Amino acid sequence: MPIATARKAHFVQGAKHPLALDATTSPPVPCDLKLGDVVTFTNDFGVAFSDLKVTGFTPCVEGHGRFVYLDKDSWWFPVKPDQLHLQ
Repeated sequence: MPIATARKAHFVQGAKHPLALDATTSPPVPCDLKLGDVVTFTNDFGVAFSDLKVTGFTPCVEGHGRFVYLDKDSWWFPVKPDQLHLQ
């Protein structure tokens, strides 16, 4: 199957968006987040997005400390754990 149409099964139920193909169930460094946690994400401009679900983690920390995947429109782009607050 071509990579563009490949889908990885979600780790959590009820996700609306696809899961990144490299997503893992555990973070590459210790953090207080786990799969299925519902969080508020505050982006670099101070805009907050609530009711987002943690769907996975990158296998290694990406640029600027990003490694948490969320069920959001840009599901392929991990965020930093310090931008997340548990609800």
